[in-house]
Amino acid sequence: MAIIEKRIKIPLKKGSLPEINIIENAIIQAGLEPVRWAIVDINEKEYTILANGIQK
Repeated sequence: MAIIEKRIKIPLKKGSLPEINIIENAIIQAGLEPVRWAIVDINEKEYTILANGIQK
């Protein structure tokens, strides 16, 4: 098993950051079992998560 790193873009809802479960669900949908993640970029339309996890 190896830890994989992916950048995941998630649409930004008006004026607020998403809840943790939304971020972790996006990571799971990207094919990873989350180990750790961080928000690394935010703009008007989306934010980018740098996720590390075990590939499913």
